[in-house]
Amino acid sequence: MDLIDLAGTGEPLLGQILTHGVRLLGDSAQQVVWLTRHLIDVADFVPLQQRILNERRQRWIGSDRAQTRIVAALPAAHPGQMPTYGAGIVA
Repeated sequence: MDLIDLAGTGEPLLGQILTHGVRLLGDSAQQVVWLTRHLIDVADFVPLQQRILNERRQRWIGSDRAQTRIVAALPAAHPGQMPTYGAGIVA
């Protein structure tokens, strides 16, 4: 069991705690305050969080990384030499 002070808890953890947690201290009036804060935060901040995460994801899998490919060199075939292997990144 974890004891969590809701004063410093943000989204989405606050929503999970209010939905699935068990209140040990406080009254119904205080729970209404936390639920109101949760609903306002969801309406105000969650769309912004989702947009930021989507933009990061697109930058990660999008432009530069999608065009980068790894190329491996074949072993050297000269008699008397040890085979050498190499790899490089080609943009």
